[in-house]
Amino acid sequence: MESCLDIFKIVIGPSSSRTVGPMRAACHFISLLREQETLPLIREIEIELYGALSLSRKCHNVDTALYLGLLGCQPENVDLRSHMTVIKRAENENKIELPLSDAGGITIKVKIIANHQAHPGHPYAMTFRARDDYFTVYEETWFSTGAGQVRKHGEPLTPSLPLRTVSPFEFSHAAQLLALCRRNGLSVAALMMKNELCRHSPQTLQNYLAQYGT
Repeated sequence: MESCLDIFKIVIGPSSSRTVGPMRAACHFISLLREQETLPLIREIEIELYGALSLSRKCHNVDTALYLGLLGCQPENVDLRSHMTVIKRAENENKIELPLSDAGGITIKVKIIANHQAHPGHPYAMTFRARDDYFTVYEETWFSTGAGQVRKHGEPLTPSLPLRTVSPFEFSHAAQLLALCRRNGLSVAALMMKNELCRHSPQTLQNYLAQYGT
């Protein structure tokens, strides 16, 4: 992580790995079904939670996160209150109403399975299966890798990253940071701001940090 924008995030809780990750994975999965134009054919979505995700399912609101993801919600800006009716029905009837592009909608059965065995690929794993009346149409396994990030099974463990931005004040530990501050007559905040301005515009930083009440 090079920037405060990589560290500070406003997302739904209580857990980045067990709430935000499943929500993102479900959103990715439903988005793919929409892109493939197969969503109108789907009658059931089965979600199998493995290991730690299945064991902490209730206390970390994993089910709610999955329903919100299927509704296409993003953890940064989800309005939980506006979706409570749909979520309550999903919890009570195991069904979810999803909008379609033609202004209509579709009701899909949602089946969440708790598999207490760990997945060999990752401690926080979940498999999504979309079924029509007869077959499994599409299946994906996703890993919640931490800090709200997810990775699809089969993708590289470390995807290609953009070239690293060289900062005017490079440091790797606190002693170096304080020495740079003394040498350049800068506070920690002022030095970090100069580093941030190599990556982001002043307006981008101001807008992002304003969300945290700074």
